[in-house]
Amino acid sequence: MVFVTDGGFLVPSLVAASQLLAQRIDEIADIIIYTVDVKPELLDKLRQHNPRLRFEDMPADLFLPPENVDFVKNHVPVTSLARLALQEVMDKKYTDIVYIDGDVQVVGDVRRLIQCQVPEGKIMAGLGSAWLDDGKDEVATPRGYLEALGGIAPADYFNAGVLAFSAETWRENALKTLHFFFANSSACIRHDQSALNAVFKDNVVHLPPKYNFHSVYADLGVQQHYQPAIIHFTGPNKPWGRPAAPWWGSFRHSYRALIAQQPYLAGFLKIDGENAMETSLRRAKRWLKHRPPIAARDDKIARFNSYVRKNSFPC
Repeated sequence: MVFVTDGGFLVPSLVAASQLLAQRIDEIADIIIYTVDVKPELLDKLRQHNPRLRFEDMPADLFLPPENVDFVKNHVPVTSLARLALQEVMDKKYTDIVYIDGDVQVVGDVRRLIQCQVPEGKIMAGLGSAWLDDGKDEVATPRGYLEALGGIAPADYFNAGVLAFSAETWRENALKTLHFFFANSSACIRHDQSALNAVFKDNVVHLPPKYNFHSVYADLGVQQHYQPAIIHFTGPNKPWGRPAAPWWGSFRHSYRALIAQQPYLAGFLKIDGENAMETSLRRAKRWLKHRPPIAARDDKIARFNSYVRKNSFPC
């Protein structure tokens, strides 16, 4: 199990890792957090206070874009590219890898995910959101985006927040993916996720949505009848921030609890304290105003239900 983070996502990654420890995942897999630009003395403290986790330093020069390469500025840090350099630092004893983003909550059993073996040359990932409307939402899937990545079909485009692959597959393809990003950064508006989709086109094994239950699924409300195992907070509304639909801040306690246990981490994450009723009501009104029409939403829910019912997933 692998996380890659800088200081900005250090606490969230630790929270997710601690949730894996609560399931005793460390009995069947090592849990490693690769850190970028984290000082050695902090790494020493992390190792002291989290003996069931492994912490490894990753040099930034392994993945940082050259000066002539643009990285589209949004809520995604440049450090997201670091996973494309894992093959440079990972112990060669590891044969099968599961990567998880830090902006998640592990809320269900993930053992089958950890134990699943992915065929050589393929990557296992959950679908993004383009498949739900055939790529017609130009905010989520800008016109020409999928074509620029090699003509990926909306039904094949994946979200890269949870990935599984063999170490050999990563050694063969990660650097190729990084170079694709460097050469096509203007097309890679979703950064390394864009490049991964281009490089692994036609070589994707689909994860069930429960292991990468991203915000589009949550906004549809399908969690009322479909139980997620890993909730992935895609977009700018993170679970440690201000209350936002549809979870309304219900996960912030886990970040507060970890910082209370390890106070030296207090400066690494701002947990928004604003929880007034008027704030929640204001956000609820905004959320309701911008929700898609009922008919469109019902169509997406029907598509989601059909997808999980008709597909035989590997884990």
